Parts: sequence; C-alpha cells; structure tokens
Amino acid sequence: MAAEPAAGKVPMRSALRTWSLALPLVGLLAACTVTFVPDGDAGATRPEAPTRPIVRPEPAPPTRPGPAVVLPPEGAFLQFEVAPNTIYPGSVLTFRTRLSQAGFLTVSALGPDGQVVVLVRNAPVAVRQQLVPPTGSPPADRVLASAPTGTWRVYAQFATVRTPARYDGITGLEAWQRAIAADLRGIDGASLVEASYEVRRR
Repeated sequence: MAAEPAAGKVPMRSALRTWSLALPLVGLLAACTVTFVPDGDAGATRPEAPTRPIVRPEPAPPTRPGPAVVLPPEGAFLQFEVAPNTIYPGSVLTFRTRLSQAGFLTVSALGPDGQVVVLVRNAPVAVRQQLVPPTGSPPADRVLASAPTGTWRVYAQFATVRTPARYDGITGLEAWQRAIAADLRGIDGASLVEASYEVRRR
C-alpha cells in the first residue's frame, strides 16, 4: 500500500501545479500600470488656461508730402555766371550778371556738406553787364570760396527791393528753397536763376 502524506504537508505535485498557475498571473499584474486618482478630482474637468488675444499694431497712416516749392522764373536774368573756372579754397569769386532791370542781387550757395552760406546780400545791380562784387572792391567786400571741396549749388535771386536773405546755416535743399520763395513772394519782377561751381583740392 502507498504511504499517505503526512498531515499538514502539501504534496510536491500539487505545489508545482499551484506555482505554474500563479506565475502567469504575476506576469500580467507586473505588466499593468495602476494609476491612483484622488476622490476629489475624480470626474472633474480642469478649466483651460485663458488665451490672450493677439493685438496687431495698426499701420501708420501714409504721410502726405508737403506742397511743392514754387520758385520764381529766371525773369530779369539775361546772364549769370560764376568766375573763375578753376576754384580752390580761398579763391576770389565774382559773378558776371546782366539784367533787364535795376534792383538788388543776392547770391547764396549750398555746399557739399548740406549747409547754406550767403555769398552776396542785396548788392545793387544796374541794367547792364557787370561783375558782382565789382573789380577792385576792398577786401571786406570780396567773396572767397571755402571748403569743403566738391560741387556747390548756387541760387542768384533778383528783387526790386531789399530782402532779408537770412539763409546762413540752413540745412538741406528744400529748406533753402522755401526760405528763398518766402523772401521773394509777392515782389513784382522777382527772379531766380541757378548755377554751380566746383571747389577743388589744391
């Protein structure tokens, strides 16, 4: 007769069968991820963060150009030339003019640096060809070319009366033109002619 197992002891075959069934269950539990959610948050929806509206800057309105500068015609000028032909800093300048009527001549120039200087202010002129300043003028009345070197733009203006002609220190072509136009506005026979000269480096 086979011996019965002692009381309290599990047969070896039953133990092996139990382990063989338990191992797959342990593997399944190890593969699972358990997430604990507090009771207070269960089923609750979190409010989304408020989004800020995108504010795009409005484009600046286009700037309207100012009214064009209206300059007088050449009118009374029959001739205007700058002499001599070759000019260096310190050269004596003269302006050969011929006009159809007597009045006053003002000559100003815009340098390469953008600054305006007055060369002649309200010089009396007659109805004939003449040099301004006249030949043999004292040193105080002479007009000397100055630096910087480069091209100087010239406006010669004629008026039958004296004008302020306060252009020294004006910067830029448009500001210069506006100042001249303001001086000559309303003057009968006011005339304007343009020229240029080159100051060379010695």
